[in-house]
Amino acid sequence: MESPREFLYREGMRRALRFCTVNKIPPPVFMTYDELHYPSRMQHTAALLQKLKRIAPLVGAQTGLYRDGHVFVNLPVTALPVRVPAMRSWSWPCYKTDRTAMGVVAHELGHYVEDILQKKKTLKSDVQGIQWRVLIEFTGRKPVSGYEPVPSEAWAESMRLFILNPDLLRLAIPARYNFIREFLKPSERRTWSEVLGPAHKSYFTAAERWIKES
Repeated sequence: MESPREFLYREGMRRALRFCTVNKIPPPVFMTYDELHYPSRMQHTAALLQKLKRIAPLVGAQTGLYRDGHVFVNLPVTALPVRVPAMRSWSWPCYKTDRTAMGVVAHELGHYVEDILQKKKTLKSDVQGIQWRVLIEFTGRKPVSGYEPVPSEAWAESMRLFILNPDLLRLAIPARYNFIREFLKPSERRTWSEVLGPAHKSYFTAAERWIKES
């Protein structure tokens, strides 16, 4: 029987693949940390498997990682949805704070997309370039998460919302939404509240407050 974390991981991959399709981006290879220990399940060269094994300790220390066209998720340490948020315990799929497997997949896909855009020379340099840095400084009073102000992490977190709940990003931080929109199309068309679905009312109240913040 599929566990809640496995369901969220699978759903995250489904939405990630849809995003890649809409934007005509070749999808990355999705892999859990556990799958690194079972190379017989995968069709990779021996050289690549050795490279992945060297990455494994890094993956084990985090919820996820992106490297060389591979999105890794350390499934057992991803968060489960917090049905009734309290104090610092907040996390819900597609919300501003999303530490579930779905959110991790989308965050790491954000790093992958950065890599793709650089290779296509769509971005003039990279997301650590002057244009994105200025934008982060301008919108830094209203961060997506505590990963900021690291430019590459601010990009990945902004991309997480652009992939999973673009309407929330558009309303809360329109400057970032418009920057990303220059290169990419949203694959999710529902309103932010529709995307949150059966979330506790506290998430809706907090999202509305975040949108209204200056």
